[in-house]
Amino acid sequence: MSLLSIVVIIVALVAFILMFRSKDLLRDEVQQAAFDAAASAQNISNPKKPFSLARVQTALWTIIILSAYIYEYFYKGCCGGIIPELNTTALTLLGLSIGVTAIAGATDNSQQNNPVRHQNNPSEGFINDILSDENGISIHRFQAVLFTIFAAIIYINKVCCDPNTLPELDKTLLGIITLSYSGYVGMKINENK
Repeated sequence: MSLLSIVVIIVALVAFILMFRSKDLLRDEVQQAAFDAAASAQNISNPKKPFSLARVQTALWTIIILSAYIYEYFYKGCCGGIIPELNTTALTLLGLSIGVTAIAGATDNSQQNNPVRHQNNPSEGFINDILSDENGISIHRFQAVLFTIFAAIIYINKVCCDPNTLPELDKTLLGIITLSYSGYVGMKINENK
């Protein structure tokens, strides 16, 4: 791996981290009055919005695939004019995560009039936020997180082992991720009811 690819990836990661810390890009939308009331009831002086599982997954796959793309581009030699192609796996992972984020956002918007939404509670920390619904930690969220982590580790390992191409994940693993994300979206529809 060239030093230039490492520098570019680090700069991209730092930019993402700074952007995510300064903005609410990874956090749920809240009903401000209900959020303020929940923070006041819990005696929290500087409340933060809870993290969104769907947004976190989208950011994760964006960072991983962008880093792999940059790595491959500089590994092959940017001066050679070789531009890597996004393959089916990269497009599937990006498409799934964006689709889940869109459906989760539409679901949350449709529940705006619900007087009790768990999204209106202040953050209880990153892990608790992404794993919990109104009833606490839920199996469908837990499963989606586990398979995301598992697939991310495999994807990164494949990038490191063969930097000549963006990695292809097994169709069965992509199917499991699709089912897991579909289960999350299906169960999310019934959250806050």
